[in-house]
Amino acid sequence: MTDYSVEYTKKFQNSFREDIKEWSEMYFFSDEKITKFVRSIYKSIELTKVFPEMHE
Repeated sequence: MTDYSVEYTKKFQNSFREDIKEWSEMYFFSDEKITKFVRSIYKSIELTKVFPEMHE
């Protein structure tokens, strides 16, 4: 089995931080709601590590 890793570029990190700030300040999403959403995004991205193997 090949090991895959996911790397986040600085551009992605900075953009994501800005998105989170907007959710908090502009849309008044709670920290709990933002955390839940961020975790779901993280899980989705992490699943891309196993995607190639599922289809070999």
